[in-house]
Amino acid sequence: TVIGENRRTMQINVAGAIIMPIAFYAGSHWGTVGLAAGWLLVYPIVVVAPMASLVFRRIELSPAAYFRALLAPFTSAALMCVAVWMVRFGYPAEMPRVAMLATDIAVGALTYGGSLLLLHGARVRAVVSAIRAARAGNISA
Repeated sequence: TVIGENRRTMQINVAGAIIMPIAFYAGSHWGTVGLAAGWLLVYPIVVVAPMASLVFRRIELSPAAYFRALLAPFTSAALMCVAVWMVRFGYPAEMPRVAMLATDIAVGALTYGGSLLLLHGARVRAVVSAIRAARAGNISA
């Protein structure tokens, strides 16, 4: 809607509204896992890819540039998952669940933030600078 492609957006969503129930029906033979698999396999092809292609063309953004922008949060999230998964092996059997949760959160936050700063510090500083400039009114529209 924002990019002025209402008709094309509607067409993509109508295609999704027709094709997704078929995927759900096909997947329903395997229960909830089949339904989830139908969603996971079909939705990106029928809705996400055409919508992304439309938006990328309209705002003149290459898919490569988009995925480069996602590299920092993706690598930090992956490292966070590994760190939290690994720390769980060290929990004593009698450790309270609240303490486990607090530890998971702390390890996750420290790992995500630390890896973001260590691996992508220049990008983080650029984003912080842009936010500060926007707050100060230094960005022209």
